[in-house]
Amino acid sequence: MSIATFNIRIFSNNSRDDEELLQICNILKEFDFIAIQEARDTEVLDRTVLMLKNQFNLDYRYIASKKVGTERVKEIYAYLYRSDKVNAIKNFGLYPDPENEFIREPFIAMFKAGELDFYVINIHSVYRNSVSERRKEARKLAEV
Repeated sequence: MSIATFNIRIFSNNSRDDEELLQICNILKEFDFIAIQEARDTEVLDRTVLMLKNQFNLDYRYIASKKVGTERVKEIYAYLYRSDKVNAIKNFGLYPDPENEFIREPFIAMFKAGELDFYVINIHSVYRNSVSERRKEARKLAEV
């Protein structure tokens, strides 16, 4: 099984035309499982799954989180996976963060590939802030 994580900057239905989406799909098709950061809507994920099917005859599915982030910018995490190689077992959702220690709460799910059961934690860490803020979030992630 091949896995990847991909921060697709401002990945939204309005920000990607079909040509750009095809370039992204050319990368995605190389992997069986991809954790995606910075999706802004599920419409672009629907288009991605459809394009992977129509252009490359590959069956992908996805699990998406609720929107996370600041009041100014909200994004969605997604797990995109080939349905013939990977099965979603459980979507745990967003990690509870009542103290707001994460700028974007981690997204947790469990999958199965062959005989392997695995948990995945997707996070888009704080950026452009002080080193101490980034370290604080990294330490908290160890608890997750």
